[in-house]
Amino acid sequence: MVDPSQSTASPGKTLKQARERLGLSVLNVARDLHLSKSQIDALEADDYQHFHGETYVRGYLRSYARLVGVDPDQVLPRSKPTVEKPTDVPESAAQSADPGGRRLPWLGVGLFVIIGGLGYLVYTSNSNPGSEPARAPVPPAVPISQTDRSDSAKLLFAATAPSWVEVRDARGHRLVYETIIPDRAVAIEGQPPFHVYVGNAQAVEVQYNGLSYDLTSHIQGLHARFVVK
Repeated sequence: MVDPSQSTASPGKTLKQARERLGLSVLNVARDLHLSKSQIDALEADDYQHFHGETYVRGYLRSYARLVGVDPDQVLPRSKPTVEKPTDVPESAAQSADPGGRRLPWLGVGLFVIIGGLGYLVYTSNSNPGSEPARAPVPPAVPISQTDRSDSAKLLFAATAPSWVEVRDARGHRLVYETIIPDRAVAIEGQPPFHVYVGNAQAVEVQYNGLSYDLTSHIQGLHARFVVK
C-alpha cells in the first residue's frame, strides 16, 4: 500500500493523490463506497462539517484508503474530524428509551407472560414423551462437484504498481472491484465474456485461462477497457 507517513499532506489530499495515481474518477470512488460525489469531494477537502458524526467520517476515510491502496492506520491518526453535533433526541423518545420510565412495569408483565408460556411448553412436552414436533423436510445438499462449470473461465491480474480493476461476467454480475497491489495477484472465475476495466493499466499483467493476455491495444491514457471472450 501507499505509505503517506513520509508526507505532510492531509488525509484528504493523500487520498486524492492516490486516487489520481490509479486513474480513478471521483464518481468511481463514490459508486464503490456508496457515497455521493459531494461527499467524496468533502473528504478530499478535509471538510467534515456535513457528515453525521466522527464515527462515520473515520469509517469513510478507512474505506476510501483501502480502496486506493493507502494504509488506513497511517491516514486516520492524522485526521481530526470536526463535525456538527447530531440532532438532540426529542424528550418523548428519550423517556420511552429510559429503563426507569413508565414502560418498565409493562416490560415486567411481558417477561412474566413469556416465561409462563415457556414453562407450559416444557410441561406439555414432558407429559407427552412419545410426541415430537413436526420437522420440515430438509432438501439434500448438492455436491459442488455436480455444479456445471463447463462454461467457466479464469482471469488472473497482477501488478507492478498499485492499480485498480473491475470485472463483470456475461450476466453483468460484478466479480471483482478492488485495488491490486504488487506481490498480490487477484484471480477470478466466472462465465465469459468478461467485461474488464483497468486503471493504471501500464502496470497490470493479465492471464486468461493460464495464458498471457496482451492488453496493450486497449490502453487509452491510464485506463484500459476490453472484453475477454
